[in-house]
Amino acid sequence: MMVGNRGETRETFDETLRFLERAKPHQYIFACLSVYPGTRDFDMAVEAGWLDREFYFERDFQELKTTFDASDEDTAFFRDWFQRNKGLKQSYREGVDECRGVLERLGPHHAAHMDLAGAYYRDGRLDEAAEHARRALELGYPAPGLAHNYLACIAAQRGDVAAMRSHFDEARRVDPQHWALVHNARLLRDGDISAGVVAQLVADHDFQLLERTAQPTLPGPLDPDFAVWHPPPALPTRPVGSSRRADPRKLRVMA
Repeated sequence: MMVGNRGETRETFDETLRFLERAKPHQYIFACLSVYPGTRDFDMAVEAGWLDREFYFERDFQELKTTFDASDEDTAFFRDWFQRNKGLKQSYREGVDECRGVLERLGPHHAAHMDLAGAYYRDGRLDEAAEHARRALELGYPAPGLAHNYLACIAAQRGDVAAMRSHFDEARRVDPQHWALVHNARLLRDGDISAGVVAQLVADHDFQLLERTAQPTLPGPLDPDFAVWHPPPALPTRPVGSSRRADPRKLRVMA
């Protein structure tokens, strides 16, 4: 979602918020307008005298985020609202009845079973959640580690440590980089399975972008020869006949 585009006012922004209420996305994130050279907004800002055309090229500058033509009062409102609401936001979640209705319409569909498993889990109905997570696995759910993650979290809540570890091991083997699995692996890496740790386990199968929570900064001044074209480095050599591959269980997730 965007805020601050051409013609944006308090009234049009209220329309955007009402649209979110009707559309009910699972997640949303707002971004402010960015003005870049080569865009119509940039050219109009230069023509209006709001911006120096050479600003991007002569100063230590990376990105201009601004409302395009909003009044000072509306701009202040947008700025305050954005500071309170920036970042990825969780919105609507379907309940058991809605997910069950989808499954009834689709028939034996793996994703519909996973959605229903998640809804049952959020309701604390662990037996039904486990049943539908297993059914999703049987039907070939394309991210099986997330089904095992539900089963591991269910086992953890029941105090079945052996089953929990077994499902987590399988989940990490097949889906090592999903954010929920990374979160749970970090919680359990010290072997602590106390009630406090179990309460923090995440059972979720929603797709989630790795959000940029802050504008990136440049790491430092450029090297003096930054504009010089260097030949690519030589590829590492491998002994003749070697076919060794990386063990996926030893790959590390960097965050």
